[in-house]
Amino acid sequence: MWLTRTSLTYDFTDGANMGSGLGYYPKPIAPSSKITLDNSPAVATTAVAPSTSELPVTSGLPVTSPAGKTGAIVNNPGASIISSEEKAKIEDQKRQLDNMLSQIDELENLFKTKIARIDSKEMSPEIKLRNEALRGNTHLICPPSAKIVRIFTSSTFTDTKHERNMLMREAYPKIKEHCRNFGYEFQVVDMRWGVRDEATDDHMGTELCLRELRLYQKLSTGPSFVSLLSHKYGYIAFPRVILADEFESLMVQVEDPATIRLFRKWYSRDDNAVPPAYILASISTHLPDFISKDKNRQKVAKEEWWKESELMQDALESAATRVFDPETARKYIISVTETEVEEGLLKAEDSIARQAIWLRRNIEDIDCQESSYALSRFTECLGAQEKVEKAHRMLRELKEHRMERRLNPDQFFHYNVHWVGREGIEPETSEEHRKYLARLCKDFTDNMISMVTQAIRKRKLLHDRLTEECLQHIRLCQAKCAEFHGRTETLERIKSYLLDTSTTAPLVVHGISGTGKTSILAMSANLCKTWLNKTPKLVLRFLGTTVESSSVLPLLQSLVHQLSMLGNQRLRIGLTVDLLKVQLMVLLKQGTAECPLVVILDSLDQLDTSNNGRSLMWLPASLPPHCKVIVSSLPEEKYEAFPALKKLIPDEERFIQIDILLSTFRKCPTPLFLKLSFDEAMLWRSFDPPSRTVLQTTVRTAVDFLFGRLEKQHGRILVCRALAYLTLASNGITEAELDDVLSCDDDVLNDVYTYWTPPIRRLPPLLLVRMRTDIDQYIVERGADGVRVLNWYHRQFTEAAHERYCADDAHNKRLHGNLADFFAGTWANGTKKPYTNAKGEVMKEDRYVTSQPLRFGEKDYNIRALNNLSYHRLHAGHVDLLKKECLANVHFCVAKLHALPVEALLDDFTAAKAAFPGDLLIRGVLEALLLSRKGLQTDPDQFVPQLHGRLEDSETTAEFKQRLREYSSKVWFEPDVNILERPGGQLLHSIHVHASDIDMMTMTLCGTYVITVCQSLKEIKIWNIKVDPPRLLRKVTGKGQCTKVALCHGDEWVAMEVGNVIQVEELQTGKQCLDIPLKGRASAKTFCAAGKRMKTIVTLFRKQMNIYDVTNGSLMQTLTSSSDEAKFGAMSNPSGRDRYVGMTSDDQYFLSVLDLDSMTLMPAWRGFEKIPDGEGKFEEHEIEAFDISPDETYVVYTTLFTGEIVFADFNGNRLRSIPPAEKLNIRSINFTADGTCIYYISGSTVFVVNSSTLQEEDRLEHKIDYRRKHR
Repeated sequence: MWLTRTSLTYDFTDGANMGSGLGYYPKPIAPSSKITLDNSPAVATTAVAPSTSELPVTSGLPVTSPAGKTGAIVNNPGASIISSEEKAKIEDQKRQLDNMLSQIDELENLFKTKIARIDSKEMSPEIKLRNEALRGNTHLICPPSAKIVRIFTSSTFTDTKHERNMLMREAYPKIKEHCRNFGYEFQVVDMRWGVRDEATDDHMGTELCLRELRLYQKLSTGPSFVSLLSHKYGYIAFPRVILADEFESLMVQVEDPATIRLFRKWYSRDDNAVPPAYILASISTHLPDFISKDKNRQKVAKEEWWKESELMQDALESAATRVFDPETARKYIISVTETEVEEGLLKAEDSIARQAIWLRRNIEDIDCQESSYALSRFTECLGAQEKVEKAHRMLRELKEHRMERRLNPDQFFHYNVHWVGREGIEPETSEEHRKYLARLCKDFTDNMISMVTQAIRKRKLLHDRLTEECLQHIRLCQAKCAEFHGRTETLERIKSYLLDTSTTAPLVVHGISGTGKTSILAMSANLCKTWLNKTPKLVLRFLGTTVESSSVLPLLQSLVHQLSMLGNQRLRIGLTVDLLKVQLMVLLKQGTAECPLVVILDSLDQLDTSNNGRSLMWLPASLPPHCKVIVSSLPEEKYEAFPALKKLIPDEERFIQIDILLSTFRKCPTPLFLKLSFDEAMLWRSFDPPSRTVLQTTVRTAVDFLFGRLEKQHGRILVCRALAYLTLASNGITEAELDDVLSCDDDVLNDVYTYWTPPIRRLPPLLLVRMRTDIDQYIVERGADGVRVLNWYHRQFTEAAHERYCADDAHNKRLHGNLADFFAGTWANGTKKPYTNAKGEVMKEDRYVTSQPLRFGEKDYNIRALNNLSYHRLHAGHVDLLKKECLANVHFCVAKLHALPVEALLDDFTAAKAAFPGDLLIRGVLEALLLSRKGLQTDPDQFVPQLHGRLEDSETTAEFKQRLREYSSKVWFEPDVNILERPGGQLLHSIHVHASDIDMMTMTLCGTYVITVCQSLKEIKIWNIKVDPPRLLRKVTGKGQCTKVALCHGDEWVAMEVGNVIQVEELQTGKQCLDIPLKGRASAKTFCAAGKRMKTIVTLFRKQMNIYDVTNGSLMQTLTSSSDEAKFGAMSNPSGRDRYVGMTSDDQYFLSVLDLDSMTLMPAWRGFEKIPDGEGKFEEHEIEAFDISPDETYVVYTTLFTGEIVFADFNGNRLRSIPPAEKLNIRSINFTADGTCIYYISGSTVFVVNSSTLQEEDRLEHKIDYRRKHR
């Protein structure tokens, strides 16, 4: 059995009512022997004395926290009291300040108006960009938005080993930490580092290098290119693809038959390519031992390949110089390193080239060394003299005539060293070389940090948070439009909606997963200007793709901010969903005939469940003129959004269903299947055998086929782990996080390092780059926790990956543990992780992973760690570490409360309690947090005093309470009496329901749902109190003037009195069912639900009684009272059972009972006899509350004045009564479901009394005195 009551919260600094709440109690238990008084919802966090034992809590002034909440009372008789004159002076100063602020606001608005009139030609490019982004210009050229610094390191491989390893060990971690302090990620990809023979088999290395370089130039904030070019010109790449026309022209110039046979062996014409081209076969196609695990056989194959490739390379170079002009021929004769320098520096825009660095080492005596294999690793010296001289000549031209002229003097750093020993650079034996490497690291670190800092500051000045948000959605729109084809009919319907000036409802686009809703809305945004033949204000959001579009509160704040900027309005952005909804409705009115407003919100189902976002209570159902809103959603009920849309928008014409396409794909007719099939077919070459050109028949088999191909190409263990981490991640994973996690996974590294050990135990960057290249189009970047994370492009990929890589629970726990170790920083800050090498030896190596502090600087919190650490520890089953690092870690809890809503921490504890139900500490802290929720919402620093005051002293809590005491240097009171409700009692939860008094409340018979009404705020809310913690199910819209609610139709519907009608709607969905008339003045009418399963509505108006069938709204009977005693009104408070309905007269002196079976009203009787007052007059007592017994044989009622409780039959004959044994102030009285007990509320106590013996069975105590609160 559940009992309910209301509770009030006060601000003790000024006595203002802070709000109302719900308290939930379990079934009655033995009476408590200890009664305490809760003076406040929050305990003070600041005080003036460290020791509570020295501060008797007796009398004096309240000590308040920064949040204004009273804590203990400190004895201070000498404290001064502000006089009335001083108060008046303060109020006068306040008025003057308000006037000054108003003048400032007027000047600011005037200034904005002046600025808006400036011709756009006078604006800077940055201001133009911002204005166009705010207006939603989908044709805008968008700058990069990712908060990332990415560096491409270009070097020849064999001569810069020590430099690259030194940078990896010493420089990169420092720069990474510096970037972290700004909330930026730092990544360096050295495509030469860790390259294995398998990685060169398909000849993709050069293409991938250039692809990554171009990507870094686009994404990186600040520098993106570093060169280590020294004395070696480098390897000339063998072209993987040659256009057919060029290839055939080159072959005409090749005269040697053996060389021609080699070209025919290795190159095949692909007529599927556009234009046709010759494709170089992978090395293992003709030399399988090239990737053999037998070193000797591999060596033979490698020598054979290099011999044949050198012959073909010489022939290509010779032919190209004869056939083509110098520019066309260059791609056949320049080295990979020069190609990188051209892309990263020489051809780059000035802004990019200006931030490049050249670390230029010069070995002064290198020309004095004899030619040898060791020297050939530093400079070309072996082989044909002509080739050696050519390499030296091209290197000089690159360095002296191209790089030096492109770079400013402060962009390259000279280092002169000498050749030492056999290896040339030997820091192990040479002090000169050690100093050189140390100086190089310092120069690189200092200059990189300087450039990164300047770039981040400049970006902050140019791009505020709102502009970045708008740009991100414009980028996604452009990407979707680039791939869009067809859908003409659907687009025409959307166009018609935008041009229709008569409709005021939003437009809903819906369809199952994979039908292309996002692309359709993106194309609609792109075509808005063309369709309307004018430039609209376009507000565009693809929900779930950024941090601010993933939850309803930041989404509304972002929308309101953008709309206020578009309307040139200065607005203080609301902090609650309710206030933001009001602001949104006002701002939607800014559209005009010349400049309409269009709002597009894609994927409402992608909103998370916080603040009840998917209920769409915030979305306007009716729009002002010249405003259009287009939304999309999945239709499934489990995502909640679509049922809410059906309730919000009753007009079926405002819904567009996206049907599946392509009748030729009847087995799986969805665009996703077509895309997968098309992408697979794009890999087919005209010379492939039929066995390799087969399409799958379903989306799942197509995805599985894709996964299988990835495993063959990149190694099964690497692919399995990488995709498993991506799938198991709580809310996506960043590329840098995935790189770090894989670098700590020794199963992956042991497989990668089977026949080769790199200088640093990390995953070679090229391996992850190669894999992501092959799956990039099925991965989406979205915002989460303030960063850009990788996630699956589609739910079908998530499900397939779960089934393929995450089916084993024990295996998943290991991977969750690895992810948790990363977010805990277990292997960061130089901590070496142990592993077992190929010889069976246990070794330890630093993995150089990112550290994970709870805070970055003073203001920024590590949201990634705060959200992910507890999640992965829980799913790893690490209960002890979960408590140590998170739930019993005071620093973690306080940081999370500061950074995120209270519900985020409650969710952690709720999930932990479900996973580890026997853990007493987790359960106890969760119960304490639920009781402390209101205080923590006001002031996160209340965590320490709230938890310390609510947790009982026990062996379970002793260590945790000691951590609470040791947490902070702040002084706070530890009262010597219990002033806070503690877990383990009758009170389970305390919920902040409304910001003002609750006027009415009702609960379903099953105890699952509670309906609350707050008339002063015009709010009706429906709560699910069976979930832990209780959550808002929905907020009733459009019923703000409701004066009464009643559950009916088996608790499936709710009836609400609104004006002159009773509106009936479905409890959970809000779908309108029917209206029942209820005319008359509000003070003279009321109603209730009764009958079997509450399918009857009884309305009362003066002496008239109407009885309706709630299933169809028909009037069943009208009765009229002939007695003056039975005159009804708003104070009659009717209450119904299956057969009988009880009601008082409007003056509450008389009680009547209606028999629904016979449709007769029994005679009214007086509840309490008149009492002579000794002066010839009589004192009359009203019937404050009553209830009909569950067996419908008698009633119980009481009066507010004496507290007497009377049991009587339906004719008014007293059966028994309970005279007041103590002064009671009873406002409600009810039977329990089985009728064995009655319960009533008086002051701060719920009394439970046996209805037969009249003996008290239990008291449920609360620390708030309701009698005092309502006085």
